[in-house]
Amino acid sequence: MMQSYEETLQYIHTVQPALIYLSIGCANAAGQQFPPQVRDHPGHKLCILIDPRLESPPAAFPDYPQGRAAYTYDDTTVVPMTAHFYWPCYLTRGYDVCDAEVEKHMDFLEKLIVLTTAALPDTHLIVQDYSGTDIRPYYPLDTFDRSTLFKRVLFDMTYGDGCCFVDFSKLHIYRNPGSNDFIQPLYERLTHLPVPPDMLHTLMESRHRLVNYYLTPFYRIQRGWAEPRDWCTADKVFAQTRTLFTVYGLPVTEANVRTLIATTLHDSILAAGKAISHDLIEEILEDPDMKRVTNELSLIRQSIKPSNPMS
Repeated sequence: MMQSYEETLQYIHTVQPALIYLSIGCANAAGQQFPPQVRDHPGHKLCILIDPRLESPPAAFPDYPQGRAAYTYDDTTVVPMTAHFYWPCYLTRGYDVCDAEVEKHMDFLEKLIVLTTAALPDTHLIVQDYSGTDIRPYYPLDTFDRSTLFKRVLFDMTYGDGCCFVDFSKLHIYRNPGSNDFIQPLYERLTHLPVPPDMLHTLMESRHRLVNYYLTPFYRIQRGWAEPRDWCTADKVFAQTRTLFTVYGLPVTEANVRTLIATTLHDSILAAGKAISHDLIEEILEDPDMKRVTNELSLIRQSIKPSNPMS
């Protein structure tokens, strides 16, 4: 007997777990169904396992009774669902799925987030998809209060762009010291972000790549320093950099491109423990080739020494 989405939501509201773990695409993978990062979370855990090929009993829970919609082991409740979970991107991937089906899954996810951020004050939510789908675009930055969302809801504990295989022995969930609240390295300013140098270096690489490959070429075109290019239109640039605008609280407009470049540069410099004047940033942004921006960002990354030189 499979638990329905509505039944699951009602059950969560009743038991008020400390952690909800939504694991998608986790068939025949005990580690994905119940990773140590979930197991070690203090308090009651509720694991929702969704996969059309989900085995019975689930690999991580071999004692799961046949025919049960949900089952509790000590401080962990398991809710297995032999079903697909369709993200909006599936509509363009050739899957036999309609808008209504996608909306059903997105509605369930939204209600999980509402429970976590509003109804249940002591609950956290981790959403993980092991199919390789990049779920970052679906993190609801514009739908919920960001302060609460960041603390309570984590999409992808690998902080990556989609995963199939995860080495959980090397995985670390970043949390605020002294609490179980999440830190969101992908969506917060770098300055004072309490992450190790390896992570800071990775974040800088990701953000600087957006500046160098999309924002500065577009800015040069805006200023008349370069010819327009088909690959560097506002629509194409904003499709790649929308999240970076969001990180720094800027509306996604052509008028804010210069501000976003300057803010990313300034934030990176402060995160590296250095200082720079507003006048110097303005001077750097007047370089028609934008090489000073590129060079400055490169020097900043070089000043961050990751423990793994290959990271």
